[in-house]
Amino acid sequence: MHFIIARGLDLELGQVPGTGPIERIDADHVTLQPADYRGLAARPLVSVGDDVSRGQPVLADRHHPEVVCTSFVSGKVAKIERGHRRTLARVILRVEGDRERQFPQRERHRAEALPAADVRELLLTSGLWTSIRTRPFERIPNPGSTPRALFVTAIDTEPLAPDPAFVLSTRQQDFATGIRALSVLARGETWVCVAAGATIDVPESAHIRRVEFSGPHPAGLPGTHIHAAGLTITHEPDVWHIGYQDVAAFGELLTRGRLAGRRILSLAGTGIDRPRLVSVTPGAEISAFGLTEGAQNQRILAGPVSLGRPAGAFVGRFDRQITVLSTECGSRGARGLQRRIVQRLAGEDAQGARSGGMLPVETFERVWPYRTPPSLLLRALLIGNPEDAARLGCLGLAEDDLALLSLACPAGIDYGTALRRTLDQIEVQEAA
Repeated sequence: MHFIIARGLDLELGQVPGTGPIERIDADHVTLQPADYRGLAARPLVSVGDDVSRGQPVLADRHHPEVVCTSFVSGKVAKIERGHRRTLARVILRVEGDRERQFPQRERHRAEALPAADVRELLLTSGLWTSIRTRPFERIPNPGSTPRALFVTAIDTEPLAPDPAFVLSTRQQDFATGIRALSVLARGETWVCVAAGATIDVPESAHIRRVEFSGPHPAGLPGTHIHAAGLTITHEPDVWHIGYQDVAAFGELLTRGRLAGRRILSLAGTGIDRPRLVSVTPGAEISAFGLTEGAQNQRILAGPVSLGRPAGAFVGRFDRQITVLSTECGSRGARGLQRRIVQRLAGEDAQGARSGGMLPVETFERVWPYRTPPSLLLRALLIGNPEDAARLGCLGLAEDDLALLSLACPAGIDYGTALRRTLDQIEVQEAA
């Protein structure tokens, strides 16, 4: 099956990292941040000074104690930071030693034939359950729930993103094993979404479907894939999605009994001389990349430029790239767009409008790949009308689905924040 996404926008912001050698980056400190896991009411399972092994639980959910976040490194708990009202902000680990928790190891053909209960248990105990997210609400799924459909995202159309086919080129078997094992969780089909012509092997099964996408960004987003599949998103969070590197990590866990501690990210942008792919631990400190915010006219973003999220001190759990922008921009084309992003990060607005009403410009239509009228949906989000927003499709969306609309908006409005506010309203109403 092949879907062509006709509307969207490809942003050209510097050289895309090639398929050359992957540079290994070793950080002295890594962190686990509850903010990376939406809906996780985290409590620490460790104290300052404790030794931690790779694969050991460090955080647990207060409401579902079986949902845990595990360490990707061997180390020692250096600091536990708390934020507003003493909520847990992060657990910082100092990397040291080579302690590693061992999980049950299975032969590949047995790993691919596990019953759903065993797959669920291993995902929970290893912490990889938290790599799955739901639509609606983009949260960690309830451990007792069953998805109507599962989407594996093995395509990335974000500007400067790593090529999934290259990242998986040495992990094809782990990826295939992970897909087969995860597919038993869904009562419907498992959709493996890849770029058209991608050299990614997808196992053949009556319940596994390879789907190719082509076209501009957002052709690589889970929201686009779910919409193209024609699934109706209800208030029940029973459509799940997971990224390709976490699928491969689960395949490795099944066959080798160890938690993969590294992910491949791209380090690229107009503010960096040598774009490259790097192997790094999720949660690694940004300083390990040799980048300094503000130095050499640089702005550092965690994630893609379309989201424009300023990098903190550490890499986020689901970040697939670090984008470095130069503040010395032209005023036209891609550089003009870059300049506008940089100005917004600095608290300015290129149009001089900060919180004015939405402008229903034609640009929205050109970058919006869905069937619903974008202006009507955005208006419902901005005025706080959850009923109309749900009718117009907001339940199938997350912040990244609206990133291009925010970039295209003359008023510089952040529609992703409006979407999240509306989704939170809907959740509260459902719980009442």
